Amino acid sequence: MGTLLIMGVACAPDNDPPLIIERPSDVSLATGFGTITVDLTGTFTDPDEDLLSLIVESSNASVVTVTVDRFIVTVTEVGNGEATITATVSDPDGDMVSTNFMVSVN
Repeated sequence: MGTLLIMGVACAPDNDPPLIIERPSDVSLATGFGTITVDLTGTFTDPDEDLLSLIVESSNASVVTVTVDRFIVTVTEVGNGEATITATVSDPDGDMVSTNFMVSVN
């Protein structure tokens, strides 16, 4: 009788990138609003249930600046005009997805 040799190779499953569930709404604010918060908790998901990291940027820091704590974005008034706020999430494998919303201050 012969010998039967069975070999297996373990393969890591492919990583799926994060997804946008819903784009945040644009915001129009009156001069003097000071600060507002925008909750982006339901904006993104990850099919692999990976922990996501969020960064946010303002296209026009002379209109508004932004900071983030978890998925709560604080928008702080600087002046009048428009700014695009870009929110980018990444998973531990480095896959990213971005969305944005406009902030108008008049």
